Amino acid sequence: SADGKNVRILAAAIQSSDLVNTLQPYKEAQLDPEIITPTVFALHNLYQAVPSYRGIVDGSVIVDIGTHVSTIIFIENSLPRMVRTIHRGSQSIIDALSAELGASPQECALLLRDPAKLLQRGDNAQQIAEKHIRNFLHDIQFTLNAFSLKLNFYHPINKILFAGQPAHIAPLIELAGSVLQTPSELLDVEQLFASNAIIDKAKQVDINWQSAAYSLGALLQPLKE
Repeated sequence: SADGKNVRILAAAIQSSDLVNTLQPYKEAQLDPEIITPTVFALHNLYQAVPSYRGIVDGSVIVDIGTHVSTIIFIENSLPRMVRTIHRGSQSIIDALSAELGASPQECALLLRDPAKLLQRGDNAQQIAEKHIRNFLHDIQFTLNAFSLKLNFYHPINKILFAGQPAHIAPLIELAGSVLQTPSELLDVEQLFASNAIIDKAKQVDINWQSAAYSLGALLQPLKE
């Protein structure tokens, strides 16, 4: 706090068994990592390094969508205040759609990536998919409401940024804006290069920077203009 009497520390923990599994590929490659950055901190580093995100006043949120678990990071004036996980991810939506359509999860995963194919499928597939996406977004809204109550934060959230696997669920970003009543967009890793402190030297190479979000964030420290 401003008077220096109160300090909040955001900590992260991981089960040792999960850490062993995570490090196994590095061990096989004869690499020995000295620093391990949790994805929460990596995404926040990335957020801090993008001028347009760092300039967001009051509240903003990063939703990191995983396969089975999603992490919701509440940020106030560029500082992470609370983190929660929900045990639902992209596979939850795929499985729910699969069960209702009677189609394989593989087919439903392809449908969710391509709104045109979802519409062509018939059987009210688009409406069913949107229903399950909305249910997922309602879980996120419930968590955001819990943040507000816990932190006594009653200002509007100015932006929600989706990371991880939102591209696997094509209609998600558009629906998020209406369901959550907050401007929502993909966390755009390429905006990182809008900062004069970071230069993209791989312009001649086709790189999917979105897939490198965690790695880039782990390497970054918050930057000043």
